[in-house]
Amino acid sequence: NDDHCINQEGGLSEEGAARMEGTILVMAFDLLLGKGLKGGGTLRKMLVSKLPSLQANFKEFSATAKQDAAQGVFETLPRYIRVNRMILPEQSEVDTVVTKLTETLREKASKVKNEENQEAHCEVKHDPDVPNLLTLDH
Repeated sequence: NDDHCINQEGGLSEEGAARMEGTILVMAFDLLLGKGLKGGGTLRKMLVSKLPSLQANFKEFSATAKQDAAQGVFETLPRYIRVNRMILPEQSEVDTVVTKLTETLREKASKVKNEENQEAHCEVKHDPDVPNLLTLDH
């Protein structure tokens, strides 16, 4: 239960924001650039209520930043995959997905011809802060 992370106004406390920073960033990314948020919950309600402000800030940043600078910022964000534990309830199933995905990424990267070692950037890991989230180095 994350009730202790919510302040009296219904927003996140400083402790809650610090503790849930990874989740908030992933959800904000989904809200702004993904296919939106599904489901309910306090975080979703708070982010949706701030959507006009988030969009305005994002639009302002995008308009004032050089295209290559903005591209560089987003290239540094980790790619991620959410694991639906209803479909993959066993940890061994998740581990199999991680192994196969890593192998596939490395196979595809080995076919890319450039000076950089692409295979070094093909690791799939469990996110240490957000449960059921895999991160892809790139």
